[in-house]
Amino acid sequence: MADRPTHSTPRSPPAKTRSHSEPPIPSPKRSKSEKSSPPSKRKLAESPPPQSKRKLAGTPPPTFKRKQTETPLEPIIPQPLPSPKGSPVEINVLLLGETGVGKSTFINAFVNYLKFDTLQQAEHGEPVVLIPVSFLLTVGDRFDEVIVNFGDVDSNEDHAHQGQSVTQHCKSYVFDLNSRFRLRLIDTPGIGDTRGLNQDAKNIDHILNYINSLPHLNAICLLLKPNASRLNVFFRSCVQQLITYLTPEGYNNIVFCFTNARETFYAPGDTGPLLRRMLNDEHLNAIPFKKENTFCFDSESFRYLAARKSRIDFDEDQKQEYFNSWNISVKESMRLLNFIQRCEQYRLEEWLSPRKAALDISMLAVPLMETLRLILYNTKLTEANLNANQVVLNSDPIAIDMCTRCAQANIVELGPFWYTQYRSPVLRTGTNQHRHCPTDGKHFFIESIVTYEFIGRPAGLKIEQWQSSFRNFLLKCDRLAHYLRQQKLPVQNDPFQSILERFLEEEQQISKIRNIDSAANRKLCEVLNSIKRIRQENSQQLFVANENLSIFELYAIIDELTAIQTVKKQVDIIKTSRQLKMVENELIIPANLIKTRLFA
Repeated sequence: MADRPTHSTPRSPPAKTRSHSEPPIPSPKRSKSEKSSPPSKRKLAESPPPQSKRKLAGTPPPTFKRKQTETPLEPIIPQPLPSPKGSPVEINVLLLGETGVGKSTFINAFVNYLKFDTLQQAEHGEPVVLIPVSFLLTVGDRFDEVIVNFGDVDSNEDHAHQGQSVTQHCKSYVFDLNSRFRLRLIDTPGIGDTRGLNQDAKNIDHILNYINSLPHLNAICLLLKPNASRLNVFFRSCVQQLITYLTPEGYNNIVFCFTNARETFYAPGDTGPLLRRMLNDEHLNAIPFKKENTFCFDSESFRYLAARKSRIDFDEDQKQEYFNSWNISVKESMRLLNFIQRCEQYRLEEWLSPRKAALDISMLAVPLMETLRLILYNTKLTEANLNANQVVLNSDPIAIDMCTRCAQANIVELGPFWYTQYRSPVLRTGTNQHRHCPTDGKHFFIESIVTYEFIGRPAGLKIEQWQSSFRNFLLKCDRLAHYLRQQKLPVQNDPFQSILERFLEEEQQISKIRNIDSAANRKLCEVLNSIKRIRQENSQQLFVANENLSIFELYAIIDELTAIQTVKKQVDIIKTSRQLKMVENELIIPANLIKTRLFA
């Protein structure tokens, strides 16, 4: 592992605090009814000894051993961090796999394992279909082709395009196992999409952003077929990127699940030695691949149920095969759940990594650039001797997918300025509230509704203070971008540039409108045009200084920027938006649907 410098590091407290001499950034005055933002619940891991706080580039990553008492030999009730009184402990399980490996079928089969004791009961009862399925089946002596459709139409499932991932977005299926435990299975878009590597990269980024909003993971299930001839695409597009996000501490939460295992006698088959060789070649031997964390299923019994509900008959030999498949898969599912229950929670906020930093910086990008624009507005007000006024920023959450191309855009007056204000599109009652933003063309995702307000209250800062605030703030942002460039991650290494270009484009469009006074906007255009040069100077300065931030120093800057009230409020709103969308994309399976008693 010594030649892989991208592993993660335990969280330590920030080393720096915001300078008292730095000018504050104006933010709207809170109303009496508005509650102050709760303090950060981020738990800081114990600081490593000084010798472990090395630069990550060019040095071996630190390793962290699990305490011996944390992996008992006998099943016990796990000891998670305290949850709110009366609420069940969540067991979060991420499902990852290539397109067509059977993640959705696995989830459908799993819920029926919990509801029915036998396949015969399921056949004569009402099987549960959490995810609609559609598949081709050949029947009879003439091998007639029949398309079996089972379940209601779901906008998150696309069966129309062969080779593309059926699941379009992450979606959680939440099982209330009993009063104490709640199981969350996270279905994800498949890897190896026929739309190419760019689509895979988008899917991986979407998956990592999704889990980055969770407090913890209990298990990461890598679903594989037992007869795979190669694993290159899945490893390069998925596993390797996952490893840049996890720490070695999270390797023990990785689980291997083999689907369609009936044809290999419920064993890993040809994929087993291929997987072991791939782990060795990628220097990932620390990831356990043993009987204890390897599970072999065959979810074809669910397809049998779907076919039977479509009145397709099978002979007795076929039925017996499906009955045996059901029984074996039920036992493996229970063994999997018991293993996951014993796994220590992987606390996502406790461990730092370059890829996690990239995700956090990406989430910060819009709040930081909007705050930078706020500084520019107030600088220009001060230069125009409008000191009795200031511009403040407000932010509101949204619960739908939206981008600058599908949002309502209005030109709004703001004192001497005009700006482009984006609003949620008006949707007709009864229409699908989930808008899937286009992936082609130039567009920018919107995770909060940002508005500006011109108020009659002085900010109390001089021109020199505003200008200094602008320069210092921009330099801190450029230090974040400089870190990303050094890591050479498969992500956008400058998340700020496209936002600044959009700001400039909006100002230029406003300046061309004839029936409004856009003199103040033209002055903003001049500053926005100069930012590219200033950023180049900052980049050169950082390069000459050979700045090579450690992960701790990077997060000291991130924490310093996030502590600014205007930035913090936007970040909190974005987190709220993500939670709202996560709730909208989850399905809760009530306890009265589950007959199997687990962890009771």
